[in-house]
Amino acid sequence: MGSSGRSPMPPRTAIVPADLEGPVDRAVRALFGASWGKARAWVEGGKVRVGGAVVTEATARVTKGAEIVLDPAAPRHRPGEILDADVTYADAQVVVVAKPAGLSTVPYDESDTDTLDARVRTWLQRRRLSPRGGRPTLGVVHRLDKETTGLVVSDSFGLPNRNFYITLVLSRGRWLVSNMEPVEVPCQP
Repeated sequence: MGSSGRSPMPPRTAIVPADLEGPVDRAVRALFGASWGKARAWVEGGKVRVGGAVVTEATARVTKGAEIVLDPAAPRHRPGEILDADVTYADAQVVVVAKPAGLSTVPYDESDTDTLDARVRTWLQRRRLSPRGGRPTLGVVHRLDKETTGLVVSDSFGLPNRNFYITLVLSRGRWLVSNMEPVEVPCQP
């Protein structure tokens, strides 16, 4: 309980209707009955997830049918950081991460330093999951456009010319990751 004696508000979920497609802050404002300022503060503070990924850009786009979760008790999201909840799967060879809108998967040029692959490297180092104990090397198996959310698969060997075949299939609410042998990975639909 907080200092006011009240329990924190539990997470709330809503589905975006067609008339609220567009900026996430507008959808949050309408769906959760908040002021513009409160809706933007929730988004920018990392309290809002769209399709399972934290969204911190108030102007990120949402589409009809997208699931928005508002969790006012979620820890404040620090820019440049991946939350544990954003990592769908990680082992010594593969990392699967939910990419938020507004973040490049890989650097476009040398000035682009806040990218998903940089954040994944930092996350792996903090969790001491990097191979050989050094700075993790990653090979991004595929990319998503900067404004697109979704799962991104990286191999932790970081060998760009290596033949790495991976298949993602959603089956009964679980991702099946296949690189020769299928490995079942839990996910939240």
